[in-house]
Amino acid sequence: MKILLTGGTGFLGSHLAEKWVALGYDIILLVRTKSNFQRIERIMDQVSLYNMDLVAIEKPFMDHPNIDVVFHTATNYGRKDGGWYGVFETNLEYSISLLNTAIAFNIDVFFNTDTVLYETINYYSLSKKQFTEWGKMLAGNNLVRFINLKLQHIYGPGDDITKFTTYIIESCMRNDQKLLLTPGNQKRDFIYVDDVVDAFQVLLGIYKLLPKSYHTYEIGTGVPVSIHDFVNIVKYLSGSTIELQFGALPYRENEQMLIVADNSKLRELGWTPKVLINDGIIKILKGR
Repeated sequence: MKILLTGGTGFLGSHLAEKWVALGYDIILLVRTKSNFQRIERIMDQVSLYNMDLVAIEKPFMDHPNIDVVFHTATNYGRKDGGWYGVFETNLEYSISLLNTAIAFNIDVFFNTDTVLYETINYYSLSKKQFTEWGKMLAGNNLVRFINLKLQHIYGPGDDITKFTTYIIESCMRNDQKLLLTPGNQKRDFIYVDDVVDAFQVLLGIYKLLPKSYHTYEIGTGVPVSIHDFVNIVKYLSGSTIELQFGALPYRENEQMLIVADNSKLRELGWTPKVLINDGIIKILKGR
């Protein structure tokens, strides 16, 4: 199988790339000059790399005819450089250009990674929802098979420190004096990265059976865990003495208090999450 993958140097993308290289797939990675290649050092010589800051977006498609699928995991959360316009450039402008190019080269299946956040939460969620709407419209016009993957709160070893789960675990492991938190009553669906990769693999096995239209799958455990409970579990399993100050911070504006996946469509395909929350946290702690 020949897969074009964006975001391959990121947390989720690197796990996918390693999995697919191990399976013997032909992987084409689209990267940027500022990309950090640390996560994919072991497979650098086994993939085809294209720097999108240096070549036209059509180049990898021209060099690799008969690409089977495009997996788009590259994203800008708005936490680093670029501000709101950087979010727009990556999540909407670049994404639409990639989708348009894939269609132009007769690639009829495009996997997109989406968020479960409301579009009004921040620039990131707005841009993701807008791109999804473009994919839905193009799929509705029979131009592409657009498979939208709504990801819950992924966690695992090697994730960015800017992510909530990593920040909490690192703070506990360092035994920081205190940790300022909201009241923590929000409930989230935490899913270990290996389970996400397995879900993607299941969908790779069935996408040809789907009609050329818009399809969406929610990827999560289906079991909500409160932020309060998650943080306490991390503190307990890490043996930390950190002081947890719940209620020191307010909820963000438009906070979603309950986010949980309806993973019934994936379960019908034979997929089930395997890593429980305690086991996932222990895996991360042992991986340090």
